[in-house]
Amino acid sequence: MKRRNIFLFIIFCFSFFVNAQIIRYEVDGRTGGLVSVTMKNAHNNMNWILRCDTTQYKSIGSEYQWGLGGVALVTPTETQNVNWVFDRHGCFENGLIKICVSRKLIQGNSVLQEEYRFTNISGNPIMLKDLYVNTPMNDNYPDATTCMQSRVNAHIWSSGDVVYINGIQMSGTPPHFGLVMHDSSFKGDGYEIFGRSRTADGWSNNRGIIALDFKDKQLQPGESAVLSWDIFSHRSHKDFFNKAEKLGMLRLEADRYTYELGDICKIDLIAPKGCNPTGFDVDGKAYSLVKENGKYSVRFKTENLGNNLVTVFYDNGKYTTAEVQVISSEAGLVDKRVNFIIDNQQYQNKGDKRYGAYMVYDNEENKIFLNDKPSSSYYDRDEGAERLGMGLLVALQYQDTKDEKLLNSLNKYIRFVRNQLQTEDYTTYSTYRHEGRNRAYNYPWIAHLYVEMYKCTGQKSYLLDCYQTMRAMYRHFGHGFYAFDIPVYESITLLRKEEFHAQADTLLTDYKAAADIYLKNGTNYPPHEVNYEQTIVSPLILLLTQLDMLTGDPRYMAEVEKHMPLLEAFSGFQPSHHLNEIGIRHWDGYWFGKREFWGDTFPHYWSAMTGMCYAYYAKCSGNEEYKKRAENVVRNNFSQFFEDGKASCAYLYPNRVNKQPAKFYDPYANDQDFALVFYKMIKNLNK
Repeated sequence: MKRRNIFLFIIFCFSFFVNAQIIRYEVDGRTGGLVSVTMKNAHNNMNWILRCDTTQYKSIGSEYQWGLGGVALVTPTETQNVNWVFDRHGCFENGLIKICVSRKLIQGNSVLQEEYRFTNISGNPIMLKDLYVNTPMNDNYPDATTCMQSRVNAHIWSSGDVVYINGIQMSGTPPHFGLVMHDSSFKGDGYEIFGRSRTADGWSNNRGIIALDFKDKQLQPGESAVLSWDIFSHRSHKDFFNKAEKLGMLRLEADRYTYELGDICKIDLIAPKGCNPTGFDVDGKAYSLVKENGKYSVRFKTENLGNNLVTVFYDNGKYTTAEVQVISSEAGLVDKRVNFIIDNQQYQNKGDKRYGAYMVYDNEENKIFLNDKPSSSYYDRDEGAERLGMGLLVALQYQDTKDEKLLNSLNKYIRFVRNQLQTEDYTTYSTYRHEGRNRAYNYPWIAHLYVEMYKCTGQKSYLLDCYQTMRAMYRHFGHGFYAFDIPVYESITLLRKEEFHAQADTLLTDYKAAADIYLKNGTNYPPHEVNYEQTIVSPLILLLTQLDMLTGDPRYMAEVEKHMPLLEAFSGFQPSHHLNEIGIRHWDGYWFGKREFWGDTFPHYWSAMTGMCYAYYAKCSGNEEYKKRAENVVRNNFSQFFEDGKASCAYLYPNRVNKQPAKFYDPYANDQDFALVFYKMIKNLNK
């Protein structure tokens, strides 16, 4: 009987999985746009696409529906900008172009196939320019509970003949969403974002409307061109790529996307059966592919600093790309950055209370930004808060180099921090003026700085400063705040080393009290400055893994195992140093940048926090794979740093946001140096 019950249970699970893959969809009869895509019998019946009819967000109306879009039609005599809406037959026409959509369920209703046919119905050649098709994924953060049940992290790649969206449910639990382009006349050319502004619904909690972009294409009179893709469910990243391969998608995969000058870059081609790769180029320089054991790979010696675009050609005119970055050296780039901070970003006016502070630098004006102009957020450009990452980086670098220049700079900086950012009782502010918010995030960054100053100087008083700073945080905010970069393990071990046992015991009690709240909350994370994000999941993992190292309490790692899939769901595996293992973030360019620009920031330095989680997880679990992944995360964050020592707080990755050109580095060097802090910390952890 027992064996029979097990058998029936297996049959039930298999039946559930099969049923969960059945696709259902709903079309708006007035526009022909999709308003929902669901999977039958999925545990939450979530809608994978944003419902664009003002019911989900008042500012998101039907013009953004899935399958609608826009194009510029260029004829010999005129240019028409067209936004299409389909009639009841699924077509749109305006005398120049006819656009028709067809949808059908195939493979036992487990795949939704969409086809968009563009036909030139004029008597002249037409160039289709700036073509985009709306694909509004349900990627937004109402609250953590809703995110766990019915929201998706959308990982996008659109390059030539390889276009896909790998949608991972935010809970990390399958089924997940997949879209793969195939048999199309159009070439993918990135993506853009609509619907982002300070007045739009969702604000920092809504990624906006994703629209896939395609390269310009000319149509002769009567000629048609087809855009076609399949939508399906999958169980994991691996399952997604397996299914995509069966649909004919070639994939490029490197073991890393950041190289030092002179390294040999190696990228594997995972090609479907019958695919015929023919060669590749790097920024236009042609090479031959290497073939070993029936498999193809790209190999070349890196010769050019910066972004290297690798284009692979196959199957008579098809192509796709990968992006790798080449730096002079990891150690050299860190050294250049640290010296630039000391020489250019430390305020030297002795008559100002900010004397000794590391401050925001304007790369356009080549000078410190004094925060004396109106901006989206005064406190995100001040002399404290996230700028503390510069002090941490200089302190970590001094420990490696023993360069007295660095220590002299640090001594000025730490006096500014203690005397200007903190009060006598260690209440901590973002600015020397002690106005505005008393912000919990600031406390662990200063506590961490004190730990590093102790390691730089051996002065025991810095450990007591660390202790008092963390006690002040818990005094002001209790134990339920998900602060990150808390020096949990080092604060306790170093306090004990110097025989401050009473302080170590008290602080460990605080950490355990925070852990108890985290355990009680589970995945029902409380909202912080954003309702739900990658840096709400990571604080839990960082606290609990370090407590595991200190106490060995099995509850901590058992809880971590539940949250790791949620953290990993934020990161994609696209073949680019901007995207590979980089967590999704899409609001920081507005709050911290000079351009005050909304939209995906890839990479953003807080994505390196995922690398810290991987490193601690590897330390506690013994899973060596995560050591390598941790290093890949922080290496890819080198994208924000330049060979002259300058840096950028955000790279705006989409082609456009609200039709404004993006794909640029913001001119402010602001808060990005935490990425290099985590790089050095991971190097030390992985020794």
